[in-house]
Amino acid sequence: MSQIIWDVMSKKNDIEVRTLELALSQTRNRCLTLKDKITSVDSYIQEYSDILMPVDGKSISIDQQRNTIAFIGQLVDAKEKLCGAYDEFSLKSEALRAEILGVHMQGMKYRKIAELQSNEAHIELEAQERKLDDELFLAKFASRKHTL
Repeated sequence: MSQIIWDVMSKKNDIEVRTLELALSQTRNRCLTLKDKITSVDSYIQEYSDILMPVDGKSISIDQQRNTIAFIGQLVDAKEKLCGAYDEFSLKSEALRAEILGVHMQGMKYRKIAELQSNEAHIELEAQERKLDDELFLAKFASRKHTL
Protein backbone atom coordinates (compact mmCIF):
# COMPACT_ATOMS: atom_id res chain seq x y z
CA MET A 1 0.00 0.00 0.00
CA SER A 2 1.12 3.52 -0.61
CA GLN A 3 2.10 6.01 2.05
CA ILE A 4 -1.08 8.01 1.36
CA ILE A 5 -3.26 5.05 2.30
CA TRP A 6 -1.35 4.53 5.55
CA ASP A 7 -1.66 8.24 6.33
CA VAL A 8 -5.43 8.09 5.79
CA MET A 9 -5.69 4.97 7.96
CA SER A 10 -3.63 6.70 10.64
CA LYS A 11 -5.83 9.81 10.58
CA LYS A 12 -8.96 7.66 10.75
CA ASN A 13 -7.43 5.87 13.72
CA ASP A 14 -6.66 9.19 15.44
CA ILE A 15 -10.26 10.36 14.95
CA GLU A 16 -11.54 7.11 16.42
CA VAL A 17 -9.25 7.50 19.44
CA ARG A 18 -10.46 11.07 20.04
CA THR A 19 -14.09 9.94 19.79
CA LEU A 20 -13.50 7.11 22.25
CA GLU A 21 -11.59 9.38 24.63
CA LEU A 22 -14.49 11.86 24.57
CA ALA A 23 -16.93 9.04 25.37
CA LEU A 24 -14.62 7.88 28.16
CA SER A 25 -14.46 11.39 29.58
CA GLN A 26 -18.26 11.66 29.56
CA THR A 27 -18.56 8.24 31.19
CA ARG A 28 -16.08 9.20 33.91
CA ASN A 29 -17.97 12.44 34.56
CA ARG A 30 -21.19 10.46 34.86
CA CYS A 31 -19.48 8.08 37.31
CA LEU A 32 -18.31 11.01 39.43
CA THR A 33 -21.83 12.48 39.43
CA LEU A 34 -23.32 9.14 40.46
CA LYS A 35 -20.71 8.72 43.19
CA ASP A 36 -21.62 12.16 44.58
CA LYS A 37 -25.31 11.25 44.53
CA ILE A 38 -24.59 7.95 46.30
CA THR A 39 -22.64 9.83 48.98
CA SER A 40 -25.51 12.29 49.34
CA VAL A 41 -28.07 9.50 49.70
CA ASP A 42 -25.81 7.81 52.28
CA SER A 43 -25.75 10.98 54.33
CA TYR A 44 -29.56 11.22 54.18
CA ILE A 45 -29.85 7.59 55.27
CA GLN A 46 -27.54 8.29 58.20
CA GLU A 47 -29.40 11.49 59.10
CA TYR A 48 -32.80 9.77 59.14
CA SER A 49 -31.40 6.75 60.96
CA ASP A 50 -30.21 9.14 63.67
CA ILE A 51 -33.79 10.41 64.00
CA LEU A 52 -34.91 6.87 64.86
CA MET A 53 -32.35 6.65 67.68
CA PRO A 54 -32.22 10.05 69.34
CA VAL A 55 -29.28 10.57 71.67
CA ASP A 56 -30.97 13.18 73.83
CA GLY A 57 -33.52 10.71 75.18
CA LYS A 58 -36.47 12.14 73.30
CA SER A 59 -38.81 9.63 71.77
CA ILE A 60 -40.70 9.97 68.54
CA SER A 61 -44.19 8.77 67.74
CA ILE A 62 -44.83 5.41 66.15
CA ASP A 63 -46.28 7.10 63.05
CA GLN A 64 -43.17 9.22 62.70
CA GLN A 65 -41.01 6.10 63.15
CA ARG A 66 -43.03 4.24 60.52
CA ASN A 67 -42.77 7.16 58.08
CA THR A 68 -39.05 7.55 58.74
CA ILE A 69 -38.44 3.83 58.21
CA ALA A 70 -40.45 3.92 54.96
CA PHE A 71 -38.47 6.93 53.78
CA ILE A 72 -35.17 5.25 54.69
CA GLY A 73 -36.34 2.23 52.68
CA GLN A 74 -36.95 4.46 49.68
CA LEU A 75 -33.52 6.00 50.11
CA VAL A 76 -31.93 2.55 50.25
CA ASP A 77 -33.77 1.57 47.05
CA ALA A 78 -32.59 4.77 45.37
CA LYS A 79 -29.04 4.07 46.53
CA GLU A 80 -29.18 0.54 45.08
CA LYS A 81 -30.34 1.93 41.73
CA LEU A 82 -27.60 4.55 41.79
CA CYS A 83 -25.00 1.90 42.67
CA GLY A 84 -26.27 -0.27 39.80
CA ALA A 85 -25.96 2.65 37.39
CA TYR A 86 -22.50 3.43 38.79
CA ASP A 87 -21.39 -0.17 38.27
CA GLU A 88 -22.77 -0.11 34.72
CA PHE A 89 -20.90 3.10 33.89
CA SER A 90 -17.74 1.73 35.51
CA LEU A 91 -17.93 -1.34 33.27
CA LYS A 92 -18.58 0.89 30.27
CA SER A 93 -15.55 2.96 31.25
CA GLU A 94 -13.35 -0.14 31.44
CA ALA A 95 -14.65 -1.32 28.05
CA LEU A 96 -13.87 2.08 26.53
CA ARG A 97 -10.34 1.99 27.98
CA ALA A 98 -9.80 -1.45 26.48
CA GLU A 99 -11.17 -0.28 23.13
CA ILE A 100 -8.90 2.80 23.18
CA LEU A 101 -5.93 0.53 23.88
CA GLY A 102 -6.94 -1.69 20.95
CA VAL A 103 -7.23 1.30 18.63
CA HIS A 104 -3.82 2.59 19.80
CA MET A 105 -2.31 -0.83 19.10
CA GLN A 106 -3.90 -0.85 15.66
CA GLY A 107 -2.51 2.63 14.99
CA MET A 108 0.94 1.50 16.04
CA LYS A 109 0.59 -1.43 13.66
CA TYR A 110 -0.34 0.95 10.81
CA ARG A 111 2.61 3.20 11.57
CA LYS A 112 4.98 0.23 11.77
CA ILE A 113 3.74 -1.19 8.46
CA ALA A 114 4.06 2.23 6.81
CA GLU A 115 7.58 2.57 8.22
CA LEU A 116 8.54 -0.90 6.99
CA GLN A 117 7.15 -0.17 3.54
CA SER A 118 8.98 3.13 3.47
CA ASN A 119 12.22 1.39 4.45
CA GLU A 120 11.66 -1.32 1.84
CA ALA A 121 11.02 1.33 -0.83
CA HIS A 122 14.16 3.18 0.25
CA ILE A 123 16.24 -0.02 0.11
CA GLU A 124 14.79 -0.89 -3.29
CA LEU A 125 15.56 2.60 -4.58
CA GLU A 126 19.14 2.35 -3.30
CA ALA A 127 19.49 -1.07 -4.98
CA GLN A 128 18.24 0.37 -8.26
CA GLU A 129 20.64 3.30 -7.96
CA ARG A 130 23.54 0.90 -7.28
CA LYS A 131 22.52 -1.24 -10.23
CA LEU A 132 22.38 1.85 -12.46
CA ASP A 133 25.76 3.02 -11.16
CA ASP A 134 27.21 -0.45 -11.81
CA GLU A 135 25.80 -0.48 -15.33
CA LEU A 136 27.20 2.99 -15.99
CA PHE A 137 30.58 1.93 -14.61
CA LEU A 138 30.57 -1.20 -16.77
CA ALA A 139 29.58 0.83 -19.82
CA LYS A 140 32.43 3.30 -19.18
CA PHE A 141 34.84 0.45 -18.48
CA ALA A 142 33.80 -1.36 -21.66
CA SER A 143 34.10 1.84 -23.73
CA ARG A 144 37.59 2.47 -22.28
CA LYS A 145 38.69 -1.05 -23.03
CA HIS A 146 37.63 -0.68 -26.66
CA THR A 147 39.46 2.64 -26.98
CA LEU A 148 42.75 1.16 -25.74
